Amino acid sequence: MKFFPKVSPEDAKLYNPIDNPYPFREAEADMPDIYWHKYDRNICIRYQVWNSKTVKNVSQDLGKTFFQSDDNKLKRIIISHGFGEHLLLYARFAHDLVRKFKNVEVCIFEYEGSGLGLPVDVLKKEYSDKDINFDEDFIYPGALSEDALYKAAGGKGNTNRDIELSQLAHFVKFFKSGKGIGQIQEHAENCDTILFGHSLGGQLATEYAFKYVPFVLASKDKLAKENYYVDSLILCAPLYILSAPTRPPSPLIYVSKLLSKMIPNVKIDAEIAVDEITDHEDMKKFVLNDYPYVNPCIGTVLMFYEMLSTGENMNNNSFFKKYKKAPEGLLPKNIKWVHGDADGVNDIAGSKNVAEIVNKTFGTLINGKFESIKNGKHSLFACTDEIYNDFLKYISS
Repeated sequence: MKFFPKVSPEDAKLYNPIDNPYPFREAEADMPDIYWHKYDRNICIRYQVWNSKTVKNVSQDLGKTFFQSDDNKLKRIIISHGFGEHLLLYARFAHDLVRKFKNVEVCIFEYEGSGLGLPVDVLKKEYSDKDINFDEDFIYPGALSEDALYKAAGGKGNTNRDIELSQLAHFVKFFKSGKGIGQIQEHAENCDTILFGHSLGGQLATEYAFKYVPFVLASKDKLAKENYYVDSLILCAPLYILSAPTRPPSPLIYVSKLLSKMIPNVKIDAEIAVDEITDHEDMKKFVLNDYPYVNPCIGTVLMFYEMLSTGENMNNNSFFKKYKKAPEGLLPKNIKWVHGDADGVNDIAGSKNVAEIVNKTFGTLINGKFESIKNGKHSLFACTDEIYNDFLKYISS
């Protein structure tokens, strides 16, 4: 880890993104449009909707199977991405979900501090020559000007746990209501909402489902079930405890608590451990050269402390015991944990342990299942075909 990282045009000469494109080219070619969404009066966030209407060149239902259950319901899968990630990393996964399964819609957004979140005033300048209503969602045209790109990159890591949970709730409500451009309009009783969380996104999804919806949002909103509830979770390599290659020494974890109070907004480059993320050689090259989108991977001291401390808390029984008495019907019905046994970022033991705790604590209230993927690295959706197909088979069955 390095303190005080800076993202600037001068650093771009260290990277070769043109020579190392996203390796799953068919998925990238078939991608739906990306839209800017005005999250609040200050910032716009990108999102994308994948379904049979929006994806280019996807075949009809011939040969497709149902995702998870043969009940004819629309499966609306909302992706909560990992630390420092962005939309394109999930293109292959979203593309295959729509291409291989019936009645599936995949919705993904970028948390503030990741991807290309931009202030409204910056986008107004960027789109000054276009007739755009900034109170509505509007299309993202692709490449930003260099000035806007580096303003977005300068915002990397500018977030905290409260912001992330608030944005997750906002977009769950947004997508459940079908307000995303291109979404399939379906009655609530004919739709299951599945929250897919990877790494930090899996940790956030866990807290969202067990604490944020039933105890925080339900106390404020009588329609919390309608607006924010998710039927199922799929947790891919969630961040409960770090693996040995990436876990800092215990004294440093203790010091991070003090630093989070003293210098909470100082930024750190996590320095991507690409060999622990994927076994796909072209994907490794893409991630290392994905500048300034993924690399450098920046967070604040406060953000890193919140990630570590919350994961450690989930890894013991006290977190779930505390939230056992949730209001009826506000806990997810099904949870699938899936973790690669060669993950060098987040420890598979954490997922195993949390799955056991949830099953023991909640019993028949929640159908919880854990599966390890042989030779799987951290980002199972970005691994080579054998590992990726095992991952897809497990979560879809």
